[in-house]
Amino acid sequence: MSTRQSRRVFVHVPEPTSGAALYVAQLVAALASVEPDLTLFCPDNFVYKKEIAAAGAGIIELGGRGISHAGLLARIYRNLRFFAIAASRQWKATGRGDIIHFQFPPHFPLGLIPFLLAKTRGCRIVFTVHDPLPHRWHYPPQLRFLEVGMRRYACNLSEVLVVHNQAGREILIRQFGQAPGKIEVIPHGPMNIGKRLPSKAPDADELRLLLFGSIRENKGIRLAIEAVRRVNSASGVGVRLTIAGQAENSADRLYWQTCLESIDQAPEMFEVMHRYISESEVPELVERHHGLVLPYTGFVSESGVAALALTHARPILGTRAGGLGELMENSGAGIVIPTATIEGIAAAIENALKAGQNELAVMGERGAEFINRERGWGAIARKTAAIYGRLSSDEASTRISAPAVPNAAKDIETTAGSATNRRASTD
Repeated sequence: MSTRQSRRVFVHVPEPTSGAALYVAQLVAALASVEPDLTLFCPDNFVYKKEIAAAGAGIIELGGRGISHAGLLARIYRNLRFFAIAASRQWKATGRGDIIHFQFPPHFPLGLIPFLLAKTRGCRIVFTVHDPLPHRWHYPPQLRFLEVGMRRYACNLSEVLVVHNQAGREILIRQFGQAPGKIEVIPHGPMNIGKRLPSKAPDADELRLLLFGSIRENKGIRLAIEAVRRVNSASGVGVRLTIAGQAENSADRLYWQTCLESIDQAPEMFEVMHRYISESEVPELVERHHGLVLPYTGFVSESGVAALALTHARPILGTRAGGLGELMENSGAGIVIPTATIEGIAAAIENALKAGQNELAVMGERGAEFINRERGWGAIARKTAAIYGRLSSDEASTRISAPAVPNAAKDIETTAGSATNRRASTD
């Protein structure tokens, strides 16, 4: 497989819905214009199959992926069933020299299965590490070294790692021991399928802000609630915060209960949509707000919500966590939250009030222009295809070392010591 025309590329995603599915759908639709032999591995219930087919890419279904709430045993059964079917279909479809690009793998250790199958079949592996450090660790602190080790092992199995910003690149180098030469920085693209013109901000007496996405503690939701209450109580100026999204697990649901307790102190200041927000609802939801609030605390990746805001010409009130600082600085479409505290968020909201709705609209327009000019899907597809081209060429095959399948137990064990030393920075 030494020519572009002969290479086969597979993009692999186990997520059937949500922002992860939308991101992959947009990436694959863009790649289809530059990759003639492109196939998406996805669950049977992947919600964007029509868009993928319309773009000209192939689809191989991996089985149905259950996402509804269920008991522990039911979740274990349906996940094991999905991975068994998915493994069989991946094994049959791929062969030596194929390129397989992993997106949003499930929690490890099950998430390692597709990587190991790909390596055993002689595939070249590209791994987009959307979250170099997880939004929330799933193992208890005393077993954290196992979780770190398995994430490092997946990176070791991959020949090219893709991150969305320099912060993610530095984490892979420093905390996961990855060689700088195998890491590519490709930004997150706009969050919509097809072109969308910027929309006019609502004409309202109150400042309407939106906090959107999955309910997690690292998003600073409770801090934002308290900040809105503080600003309204101090100035009497109307600020209304909409919280739209749902808690995905028991820990997040417990955190959400503390948020509701704060909301109950002044319910007239808030609108709550605690549920899954479908793609068809998103444009209207974003358009009736003047800006989006991203008061992230612990966060090192790129925000799909930020991309969504700029795609719809809305400014961001955000911390500098992860890639947010770089995005706001380069786009001119943001008001910085100086610290992830009630005081810091309140200060950013007050700055938004001082700027006024007209200036916020100008920021949003700048953001829309920036993301479509600098981070359009066409440019992202070309950069991604260039990675595939290097991997598929005989010259690159001698230059990019394809590691043999390492011993998983040994790799995880050797990670334990360094993970313990780094624990303070990852907790």
